Amino acid sequence: MAKLYTDPALTATPLTVSPTEHAAFSGAVATFTDADPVGAQTDFGATIDWGDGGSSAGTISGPDAGGAFTVSGSHSYAEEASGLTLTVTINDVEGASATATSTTRHGRFAAVSVVAER
Repeated sequence: MAKLYTDPALTATPLTVSPTEHAAFSGAVATFTDADPVGAQTDFGATIDWGDGGSSAGTISGPDAGGAFTVSGSHSYAEEASGLTLTVTINDVEGASATATSTTRHGRFAAVSVVAER
């Protein structure tokens, strides 16, 4: 009887996101680890649901010295974004997935004449 392969689990952790109304947010939104010790950055993809109807692909970086990968993304909120549910879904090419969910916190308001890029 052939042994079935089960892809090792991913474990995701949300990060605090404090976007500013009418300004671009750019930064880390979640971290994750892979129980597969040979998991590489190119093994993963991520989608970020920004909680306001927008979504985008996340950028994966890492792993760091502790084996954690980071998901980053960019998004502009047209309105105040405090209290929105931000969901990051990470997928492994071999089938494992994990989700990190957080609630956005109130950021500062940008001045109307300022365009912020990070």
